[in-house]
Amino acid sequence: MSPIDSMRLVLLNNPAVDSNSVKTIFRMAKAFSVVDADSSFHYATRGLAMSQKIKWNKGIATLYDLIGTLYSNNSDYVKAREYYNLAYEVNRKSGNTKGEIVNTINIGVVCQRQGDGVKALEYAFKALKMAQQTKDEDYTALIYGNISDVYVFNADYAKAISYSLKGYQEYKRLENTAGIATTANQVANVYLQLNELSKSEQYLTESLDLYTGMADKTGQAKVLSNLSLVYDKDKGKKLEYLFKARKLYDELNPLSTQSITNMGNIGGTYAEIVKYALKDSIGHHSLIPATYAGIRDKATYYLNNAISASKQVEDLDNLLYFSENLAQLQELNGQYKEALENYKTFWQLTDSLYSQENKNKLATQEAEFLFQQKEEKYKTEQQLAKLKTRQIYLYGSIIAVLICSVLLYILNRYRLNQLRLKNELLKIESEKKAKELLYQSQLSESELKAIRSQMNPHFIFNVLNSIESYIMDNDKKTASRLVQKFASLSRLILENSTRSLVTADKEWKALLLYTELEAIRYSNSFTYKFVKDENLALQTILLPPMLIQPLIENAILHGLIINTQPDAQLEVAFRKTATGVCITVSDNGIGIDSGYTRTKQGTGVKETSMGLVSIKERIEIINMQHPTTEATFSIKAGENGKGTVAMICLPALSKR
Repeated sequence: MSPIDSMRLVLLNNPAVDSNSVKTIFRMAKAFSVVDADSSFHYATRGLAMSQKIKWNKGIATLYDLIGTLYSNNSDYVKAREYYNLAYEVNRKSGNTKGEIVNTINIGVVCQRQGDGVKALEYAFKALKMAQQTKDEDYTALIYGNISDVYVFNADYAKAISYSLKGYQEYKRLENTAGIATTANQVANVYLQLNELSKSEQYLTESLDLYTGMADKTGQAKVLSNLSLVYDKDKGKKLEYLFKARKLYDELNPLSTQSITNMGNIGGTYAEIVKYALKDSIGHHSLIPATYAGIRDKATYYLNNAISASKQVEDLDNLLYFSENLAQLQELNGQYKEALENYKTFWQLTDSLYSQENKNKLATQEAEFLFQQKEEKYKTEQQLAKLKTRQIYLYGSIIAVLICSVLLYILNRYRLNQLRLKNELLKIESEKKAKELLYQSQLSESELKAIRSQMNPHFIFNVLNSIESYIMDNDKKTASRLVQKFASLSRLILENSTRSLVTADKEWKALLLYTELEAIRYSNSFTYKFVKDENLALQTILLPPMLIQPLIENAILHGLIINTQPDAQLEVAFRKTATGVCITVSDNGIGIDSGYTRTKQGTGVKETSMGLVSIKERIEIINMQHPTTEATFSIKAGENGKGTVAMICLPALSKR
């Protein structure tokens, strides 16, 4: 009988609503969490309802936390944080400090998964402070490791190594074998990023010994894979570690992501030996065949297996990476047709930038080549048949000469077509690289214009003047509020400017802060509201940063404050569409026919908007990068010619 069946039997024999039943239901939900998320959620909500009925706070908080974890595993981070916060509040009110620490750690992990490194560190340090105050040494060691992970995510390896070593030393002091093994592997990975290979090997060796002693095959396989990276220059040693990991992965789960990556890395290592002609420097090694032909066969075998497994489980990352590796190897071997097929797979997955016209030309050329081969073969067979029936004995020698000539002709045509395919591949690669550089240059220039538009000296000067004015009027509360909002806006703009795409909730927050500052600065001469569809999860949507702000600026400066009116209003709306999202900025000001072309004496309003030019440039770049969908930008007059409505519609974007 399985553990889950045993717990079901316990529930049947004890139908009472009490804490023991809640504990049994919690254990069932926990057991199901790794095999059946729906069943786990069912039992978790059932246990929560029972805990609430008997008013057992510890059960309520524990099940809130479990439900939060289930949502987090399902990538619903908004719901996850909601339940983690509920668990935290119950634990705080009931004085369960250990529960508070767990909830705070989990909230920090969710922030990291959402890409918010600043918030992730904030919660991690908050949890660390609570753990240290309560002298909870196990959680202190665990949190050190979490902090290190966030710093690795932020590419701050100096701080990452500092905190990973703290966690390692803490587990050493506690003599916690599993903790030492985990943190030793973590320390080694950071040293690997820093290219300090000897230190990385030292900690990986220790971690491997500990995992071996615990009979933890998953841990052993991960460490062996990491050791292969340490020995990247020693291909023989690297292959030894990769094959040791391969054996463990075959026993655990041959189709796991780590197993497929390991398989592909074996093939990639063999391919590197061929590509860089490393056989002579390696010498004799049992895992490396004596000839380059044998090594090529090994590379092809393992790369093909990795690609096949990736397709089977729809592992697109590994499929993309190893398809390119195999294509490069095939191109090196002169297998241009096969290389072309794998390059096609690679280009499709990476949303390549070469035009549909070039794709069609390449496909047409390939079809013509195959047709010509068939045509020549057919003609040759016809000629041979006629010659055999008419002069099979008399002109035998002539037939032999003709056959040789035809074969030489076919061989020559084949070689010419092979060269043509190779040149076409090189041409496409060159065009791809040139377009990538052009797009990146255009995108960087456009984003720089957007930053200048959003943080222009005129805006900064006016905000600071407003702050000074409130201070002079002894309105400290308003001045302080302005300073806080201005600081928050500046930080958000600087954070968002480092990324080509940010989540919509961050952009929403920046736009709201900017609008609040402008409203305060103009003595609340207009009202504003921000609305979104109820089913629109901003955390899951990616937007180019600083794209919408120029529209809000134009609406305020060119529409609302030029000719003030008592009902002046600005509205920003986020609407979900079938292909993405539309953002509308509307006002009831003087209208597009006058508001964007005239200025009022003393307002300091700009006559032209560089922001609108930047928006149009960025829309063009988005459309070049995503040719299958279209981003649009429009400005028109409002109803009855009153006010202005600006709209940007974007497709579903992904990080490149």
